[in-house]
Amino acid sequence: MNLFKYLTTAAAISLITAVTQMILPDGKMKKTIKVVFQLILIVCLVTPLFNGVDDFNLEFNKSEIALDYSAINSIFENKIDLLENDCEKALEKEGILGVKITILKGNDENIFTIEKVIVNFDNLRITAENEHIDITRKTVILLCELLSVNEEVIIIE
Repeated sequence: MNLFKYLTTAAAISLITAVTQMILPDGKMKKTIKVVFQLILIVCLVTPLFNGVDDFNLEFNKSEIALDYSAINSIFENKIDLLENDCEKALEKEGILGVKITILKGNDENIFTIEKVIVNFDNLRITAENEHIDITRKTVILLCELLSVNEEVIIIE
């Protein structure tokens, strides 16, 4: 007996007991039926113990387990959004304002990897203290540190 069948049987007996208790009027008959269902539930729960541990299978078949790739994708998308926001805020702290960061993840559905980081300078605003600094180089270095990626991954637009 596998775990799923075991739990399903116990839940079904409990559900039948509850429905029966709601339907029956108060009295001796209701109490008797309640006791009978409780005994059936106890027998159901204890039976695997008497059959031995070998009869009780806690392993799942591959067909019983399925990954929800949409949930994994959603987690990765949230991570990308957070990383993009963190990068933009870090650049703002350095006096590089209005930069739009877009992170593209790798093709592997199970592992989060950064394939490309696109830096858009279209709305770039620079503070007075950063006018003499190579903004492109400073941005690339900062993004490499924040995202732990190589310079080849960063694309400047």
